[in-house]
Amino acid sequence: MRPATTHNLIQRLLDKLTSNQPAAPASLRIDASHVSDPDVLQQDMEYLLNVPQIVGFSVEIASGSYLTRDVLQRPILFCRNNNGQLKAFLNACRHRGARVAEACGKASTFVCPFHGWCYDTDGELVGRRDDSAFDLNQDASLLALPVTEKAGLIILGLQHQAMTAATDSALENIEDELTSFNLNGMFPLETRTLTVKANWKLIATLSHEAYHFATLHRRSVAEVLMDTFVVDYFGQHSRWAFPLKGIEKWAQAPKSTWPERFPGAVNHTLFPGNTVLITNPEDAQMIRVDPGAAPNMSTVHFTGLYRNQDAPEASREMFEFGYQVFTEEDLPIAESCQRGFDAGLPDMAIGSNEPVVKFWFEQWTRWIR
Repeated sequence: MRPATTHNLIQRLLDKLTSNQPAAPASLRIDASHVSDPDVLQQDMEYLLNVPQIVGFSVEIASGSYLTRDVLQRPILFCRNNNGQLKAFLNACRHRGARVAEACGKASTFVCPFHGWCYDTDGELVGRRDDSAFDLNQDASLLALPVTEKAGLIILGLQHQAMTAATDSALENIEDELTSFNLNGMFPLETRTLTVKANWKLIATLSHEAYHFATLHRRSVAEVLMDTFVVDYFGQHSRWAFPLKGIEKWAQAPKSTWPERFPGAVNHTLFPGNTVLITNPEDAQMIRVDPGAAPNMSTVHFTGLYRNQDAPEASREMFEFGYQVFTEEDLPIAESCQRGFDAGLPDMAIGSNEPVVKFWFEQWTRWIR
């Protein structure tokens, strides 16, 4: 983040500490069908499949390496050739559809475990047994998908090459903001994948408000972070910043002495709302949530990066702290909420102190017919 942006956020937070104004003009009620109706889930999936997805960090895939990930229930293979070019393919052999790669690692070719068809990092078929038994004029390359990299993030289109333009422009309103974090100068820690018994919207919005800090996180996050926040919007994307305790001291200090890196955490939620990028001065995490096969099921990918190569242990500790809070406090409460809606609770309330939650539910409502 640029120092000028950091100072702007600090000043606004200091101003807010002396103000009791609500963060949004009005509260909102949202129908429970958003998180419990199979027809709404189907509409969510139809929409999500046709808009670009922010699926990971560029630094997760070094030259000559590959990464597999399920995106919206589709198996995807990402690989970076030795020229540094990132490619994305449906992770499915063109013979009978089996996955050609698993997990992640280094590879120059991918061999299907079913019949041994072999592909290179450009997705080209480079070998198969009994080659003459097949139509040699038929395209046997892996099915390529549009993929681009912006601000250190990987952006994927799931509708073959038809989404190339949309993928290229997905971050146009927020790219400069995200570039300032220099994610490409960081290093990958780990990705953990979870299956959660809650709707994807309930999980995504866990990272959208501080109203729950004092109760749900009273012995964790609330001990180090304030529930005061500031919000900004970048087209269809949002930024929510909240400080470490003690920010008040900067009110009496000259601005020339203010920190260049934001003393707290900044959450960027990227359209279509199922990817949350969390940054602090030395680390970054991504929470990506995919809808599951039923309204009350989701898959979550939790990925961490670190900046300081001389102190990876401190970043690992921060990663583990965030993961523990997320899995032991946030996700159980999301599952508890889901059970309430599945039992017949008709709607939910969003207060004026939850503006980012309101912003995203208003966007999600617009694509439901």
